[in-house]
Amino acid sequence: MIFTRYKNKFIFKNLGNVKDKDILELGCGQGDLSYELVKKGARVDAIDIRKNIKKEYLISSNLKFIQQDATCINYENLFDAVISFDVIEHIKNDKILIEKSFKALKPGGILIFGTPHKWRTYNLLKFLIGSRPSYPLVPRGGEDGNYNEVVHLREYTFKTYQELFGEINTKIFGYWIGFGVRFGLPILSSFPFLPYHDLFVIHKK
Repeated sequence: MIFTRYKNKFIFKNLGNVKDKDILELGCGQGDLSYELVKKGARVDAIDIRKNIKKEYLISSNLKFIQQDATCINYENLFDAVISFDVIEHIKNDKILIEKSFKALKPGGILIFGTPHKWRTYNLLKFLIGSRPSYPLVPRGGEDGNYNEVVHLREYTFKTYQELFGEINTKIFGYWIGFGVRFGLPILSSFPFLPYHDLFVIHKK
């Protein structure tokens, strides 16, 4: 899928050479991204509250799966990178997730988070006809058509995402403009006034 391919290009570009790097993925899902990182030479700790990771990925000695709530991690200065996509909007205490993720990074490490943009095209069009997004939100369908148990406790704008990270030096980008993840263009920009599908944030410790 074009959406995922260009998203991964963004991730890998910002991570740089991951060979012999230690990476933590929070909310790994089926483990596809973690496994791609392992194939590029990284050592990955993959965490998810559900055990949905593909069994064939666990054959690799460089991929360790831990079934755990992401807010319960207690690492300090262990990882060259911490990555997390489509997770923070489900977390009750999003600030705790940010704090613990920063703590897990080594000096010079990089954090990359992604989350759905509150004002993506679908929500914006609904707003224009008088239906404002309300939370908790249970999305209908999705990339795999199996989001019926997914609840977004909140969604972020450029402004609220920046406020979440506070005074920490970050860069925020909007990604993908279209209708859902199947139909659209892989636009990536820091210009805040477009109906991006996702928001990405990057921080270097």
